[in-house]
Amino acid sequence: MIHFLMLGTATASPSMPATDAASRAAITAYIERCATTWVMMMVAPEPEVLRPCLADDYAGVSSRGRVADKAAMLTPAQPLGKAGGLYYAKPRFVTSSVAIVRGEEWVERASGEKIHLIWTDTWLFRNGKWQVVASQDSSIPFDQPLQN
Repeated sequence: MIHFLMLGTATASPSMPATDAASRAAITAYIERCATTWVMMMVAPEPEVLRPCLADDYAGVSSRGRVADKAAMLTPAQPLGKAGGLYYAKPRFVTSSVAIVRGEEWVERASGEKIHLIWTDTWLFRNGKWQVVASQDSSIPFDQPLQN
């Protein structure tokens, strides 16, 4: 399934730890919205929409080996593609305040080239909100099937 989200519609982070099925479902939905917002930024950059999802001490590594902090992620950039989407974002709650999220997404460049990315994010619940503190992306062949 591919998830799409109109930019500008991200909601506030759930303000509770993952203590039961209902809280995990709400947090999972929020993480999916943030992940979709992130991939759609490659098509229509609106960095401010991503701000609530990123911790102030965020650090990430792109599929090209570039390291970025929150400020770099929120710097306006030119679109990298003409279409994109999230296949999935699957959190695994390690504790009530830590989630490791595995995801998969795609972007189609203006040239028609398709980019297929898999990624891992680390999310923490602190100061009353869920935010990603670390991420790592890997590029894989577009036709490579993955096991969810």
